[in-house]
Amino acid sequence: MSAIDTILPEVTEQPDAPRMGHREKLTTALYGKRFEIFITVLILLNAIVLGLLTYKYDLNKDGGKLNILMRIDGFIVAIFILEIAVKLYATGGKFFKSGWNVFDLIVVVLSAIGPAYPLSVLRALRILRTLRLVTQVKSMRIVVESFLRALPGIGSVLMVMLMMMFIFAVIGTRLFGDIAPEMFGTLHDSVFTLFMVLTLEGWPDIAAQVIPHAPFARAFFVIYIAVNSFTVLNLMIAVIVDAMQSEYEAEAEEEREDMIIALKELKLEIAEMRKQIS
Repeated sequence: MSAIDTILPEVTEQPDAPRMGHREKLTTALYGKRFEIFITVLILLNAIVLGLLTYKYDLNKDGGKLNILMRIDGFIVAIFILEIAVKLYATGGKFFKSGWNVFDLIVVVLSAIGPAYPLSVLRALRILRTLRLVTQVKSMRIVVESFLRALPGIGSVLMVMLMMMFIFAVIGTRLFGDIAPEMFGTLHDSVFTLFMVLTLEGWPDIAAQVIPHAPFARAFFVIYIAVNSFTVLNLMIAVIVDAMQSEYEAEAEEEREDMIIALKELKLEIAEMRKQIS
């Protein structure tokens, strides 16, 4: 659900809604397509400027260029702050009903206070403004919402993965601890080794150090990779894909409801026109 639907349900969902006041009109404009495109362009421009500011400049040769970049950065920050302030004025307490509005507020505040401090870590917070693309681009919003919807399922799959890793780590420590103590000497060494095997990067080198001394290690690695790397990871992907499909279906359902409301409004207008003609 978009922020405008959360803030102005009486305007977007009721066909017989009263005439909008100046705050409602301002809210509609702020969450309109043109203003969203304008903010998206500013975010992309700001990302380019922040990228250019990561380079070192000679103040004697490039002082003018650096000054221009800093001015552009400050101007964009001022627009972002003004945008949030106007949205707060236009919507009041309803502003906080939308999680995306709260996200925008946090990002703008953190990125605005960063340059006020000399610490480079805090100054680096300015790049957080780029995250506002998530709130402006619908497809990116759906991806994030799908991920949040999939978190419970991902957590369950992750627990299964960790449990299997622990079981195989205990077995690996018992079987290969004396053969390859640097990889399977302790439980935490075995866990880290099996995590590297899980990524499918460099695991043949790990297996090559164990198999000459323990031929049955082939079955150990094959079973572990088949269970954790192939089966469990694919389950996690399936959970995420299912969540994204559900999110797209929910978005399509909202669009259908909006179309139905618009058709009802059109029917009412046609009926009113017929009454006036007759």
